[in-house]
Amino acid sequence: MSEQTAHILLLADQPEEVASFQDMLEKAGVESIELHPVFQFETALDNLNQIPFEIIIIDLKVVVARGQDFITSVRNICADISIILLTDIENLHQVDPILKYSVDDCLVREHLQGDSLARTLICAMEKRHLKKQLLAAEDTLQKLVEQIIDGILIVGADKIIQHANEFAEVMFGSPQGGLAGALFEYPLVSNGKMDIEIPRKEAKPLKVEMYVVPTEWKHEEVYMVILRDITEQQEAQEQLRLSAKVFETTAEGIFITDKDSNIISANQSFSDITGYSFQEVVGKNAMQFHSDHRDCEFYRQTWNSIAITERWQGEIWNRRKDGGIYTEWVTISTVKDDQGELTNYIVIFTDISSRKQSEERLKHLATHDPLTDLPNRDLFYDRLEQALMRARRNRVSENTRWMIAVMLLDLDGFKLINDTLGHAQGDYLLQVVAKRLQNCVRMSDSVARLGGDEFTVVIENLSDARNPSLVAEKILKALAAPVLLAEKEYSITASIGISVYPIDGEDSISLLKHADIAMYRAKEKHNTFEYYSLPR
Repeated sequence: MSEQTAHILLLADQPEEVASFQDMLEKAGVESIELHPVFQFETALDNLNQIPFEIIIIDLKVVVARGQDFITSVRNICADISIILLTDIENLHQVDPILKYSVDDCLVREHLQGDSLARTLICAMEKRHLKKQLLAAEDTLQKLVEQIIDGILIVGADKIIQHANEFAEVMFGSPQGGLAGALFEYPLVSNGKMDIEIPRKEAKPLKVEMYVVPTEWKHEEVYMVILRDITEQQEAQEQLRLSAKVFETTAEGIFITDKDSNIISANQSFSDITGYSFQEVVGKNAMQFHSDHRDCEFYRQTWNSIAITERWQGEIWNRRKDGGIYTEWVTISTVKDDQGELTNYIVIFTDISSRKQSEERLKHLATHDPLTDLPNRDLFYDRLEQALMRARRNRVSENTRWMIAVMLLDLDGFKLINDTLGHAQGDYLLQVVAKRLQNCVRMSDSVARLGGDEFTVVIENLSDARNPSLVAEKILKALAAPVLLAEKEYSITASIGISVYPIDGEDSISLLKHADIAMYRAKEKHNTFEYYSLPR
């Protein structure tokens, strides 16, 4: 994130929500974000008129009755602001699809953590920056040449100016009537066109296209000099040349369709991203190249939004020529004629597949142990909570396999190995243990590393509270197999504590605490397992 402070407006339902956001951002180590909390529509809109906010986070509870109207008001004040909707997980499916597609992102309150919030805000600011770049490219492509006004001079054969109209005087920077009697310093080439420059004080020279026509003025043979200011025209031509260059060289893919979505123009980046040459797509409908990752309802909502707002922005999946699916950020804009009739669509898109892969990698790193690639403590608790929810549902049904076992495993003598053989050998041993644990359980069970030499195993769908004994014995036997460390074989033992839902607790904290107590009892004996409340 940039060192410059980013201002974020939070339209919250309760002051406690604000404190929670600030706490999460502080824990994530984010210092360059300043949060501005408000609790009413009117206050939020007043703030938007006064401070250049990057992002507005809107609690669905506050805007549930008039969400679309409020978002429209926000866009009218600040068209390029990123809008993030905050909602509960139970209300996520109830969000109006049009409202959902009107915002840039959604945050689910139950899933919020400091790192995930920070990543979402950084991603939103990156998207906002990207939207600004795309809007600038669109504006460049739509520049028009302004109207040119001509100046008129009447010049005698002696090159003395006899008359000048107002526009000619403006071109030469002369006061009214100031050109009459002055010497015309440019060649008088009859019936020809010449480009000249008229110097001006404290301004750059005026580029002028000059036409000279012999004529008669007050019974005298003279020359009528027509001066056409082409300064802006030449600048516009240069701008048009640059716009064409932008169209061809920008990293964003751009294509233009007719009103029926048939492609009529595409730039080089379009071909680079999609793999299709212009000749392969010209005249074909753009919808031929979309993927099947979105349903018909999504595309219906998209086109409804375009029909209402004349533009749409969002993230979609498309298909390359080689069949590969990629993620892109797309802006679709409409073009209308002077009568307001739709004539074209302009589509600007950026391949964001690499960024999405990076986000997925960061998400994986946030929930997995980097040494063993096992779930870390946070993901362990999440999986245990999910397992408990399934067990509670099965418990009230006719399903007899609804119990859960939580195993806490600690390696015996690991510190000695780590201290004598070195951390590299200790790390290798932990990786071996992780693989052996995974081989001892089913795909539906979960193995995690809490830290150090502590591992956990969650076993689901048990019909007997003593079933975990078989798994524990299997684990101890697997760990006992020799491991080659520093060119010498070692046999590893472990102490395992077991707690069973619901006998030893009905929540994740209690189950882990009781498994820990049982593990310390097992550690007094080494290379064995103990239940918290059940006898061996």
